[in-house]
Amino acid sequence: MVITMTKFLKSIEKNSGIFYGFMNFLAQQEKKLCVKGNILEYFYTYSKKTESKVIELEDILKSCQESIAIHDSIYLEVREKISQTRFYYVNISEHFTEEIETKDYLMVKEKFIDSSNSNDILNLDFSPFYDNNPFVRDTKNIGQGVEYLNRYLSSQLFNDTAKWKKLLFNFLHLHKHDGEQLLLNDRINDADELNDQIDKAIKLLKDYDEDVSFGEVKHKLQELGFEPGLGKDVEELRISLNLLDNILNSPDHQSLAEFISRIPMVFKIAIISPH
Repeated sequence: MVITMTKFLKSIEKNSGIFYGFMNFLAQQEKKLCVKGNILEYFYTYSKKTESKVIELEDILKSCQESIAIHDSIYLEVREKISQTRFYYVNISEHFTEEIETKDYLMVKEKFIDSSNSNDILNLDFSPFYDNNPFVRDTKNIGQGVEYLNRYLSSQLFNDTAKWKKLLFNFLHLHKHDGEQLLLNDRINDADELNDQIDKAIKLLKDYDEDVSFGEVKHKLQELGFEPGLGKDVEELRISLNLLDNILNSPDHQSLAEFISRIPMVFKIAIISPH
């Protein structure tokens, strides 16, 4: 790790006396694993007891999300800013603090919860999920991941049309559940042919009322290459086909978002708890 003087470390350096005094006080408490509220409560108690309170230190302690006290050491999880968390090791007796790797902090936490744990602990590496995917750099986009991803995908469709049309077609063609095609069947062979078949399907559906079920037009649509996942009736089919036509010919994130929201995507849900 490259050692850098973070804002947290600079604040400790400026207020080292009260910081390490408080860390010593924190380590002596019965509660060894603390969350933000506990840390601040102990700090206010310590400040009142010692008649000392440093506003800057209070501010940086507000960024502490968690602390683990083990003998004369404290391990801190610090959220220095939105989407950026750092971990620190504090040696109280030597008045020494350094940043540590995430995995080191998690190992300490595992040992704290169960000291009998060996180093043979299950590790889950989620980094492959982030490879070659867009990275949210602007904090304003946090919490709006689906919209951000739709903007990204629609811009890719617009800037590299041939490549992304092919990828979109492959997704539509491969999308199935329990072996059943949901969107397209083998009668459509590529994105260009899909464009033509969409036009034919939209023209076909003009002859039917909106409340006519998919079952009544099923065979005609399947001959054109379309399957039930596009909608349960003519009204929904028209909307889905028009959205797909927009995505293929003049992509925008609203059309992409609405189309994805209309097609079946979730079939099974797994709930996994590590506890």
